[in-house]
Amino acid sequence: MPLSQGVKSTTEATMDPRQKKLIIALGVMPFLLIYAGLCLWIWDMLPENKIVDLLFFIVAGVAWAFPLKPVMLWVNKPKDEAAG
Repeated sequence: MPLSQGVKSTTEATMDPRQKKLIIALGVMPFLLIYAGLCLWIWDMLPENKIVDLLFFIVAGVAWAFPLKPVMLWVNKPKDEAAG
C-alpha cells in the first residue's frame, strides 16, 4: 500500500519532536528569508501608493503560511498519532 493511503513510514513514526523541530529550523528559516527577499523585490516594483502597499503587505504577510501549513501540521502531530 502506498504511503499516500495512510501507512506511515518508519522514519516518521519514530522521529522525535526535537528532530522535527531541527528539520523545521533548517528548512523553514531559509524559505522565510527567501520569501521575504522576494516580497521586498516585488514591493520595489509596485507603484508608490499607500493603499497598494497596504494591500500587498496584507497578502504577503498571510501568504507565507499556506505552503508551510502541511509542514507545521506534521511537526505538531503527536508521536502516538504518527505511529498509528
